[in-house]
Amino acid sequence: RSHRVYTGFVLLFGDNTYTECVSTTVEFEPMTDKEIQRYLLSVKPYDKAGAYGIQDPLMACFIKRIEGCYYNVVGLPLSRVYKALKPILC
Repeated sequence: RSHRVYTGFVLLFGDNTYTECVSTTVEFEPMTDKEIQRYLLSVKPYDKAGAYGIQDPLMACFIKRIEGCYYNVVGLPLSRVYKALKPILC
């Protein structure tokens, strides 16, 4: 099973505005009911968007494939934000 994670960000500098939406596809390995229950009891999934933290070692065992930016799934696509800021910073 797979799903997409979307993160939008806006940068304002002076009269300039930069907007971007980053999409990442995450595909999971099949999980048994027992594995799902073990995960729910061992971590705090309810304080996360999507009810999982991709950076959690237990969840990492069930990630089959990521297409796109890993940090987008964590919470902020840092490389894309830096790329947008680079002309201003450098």
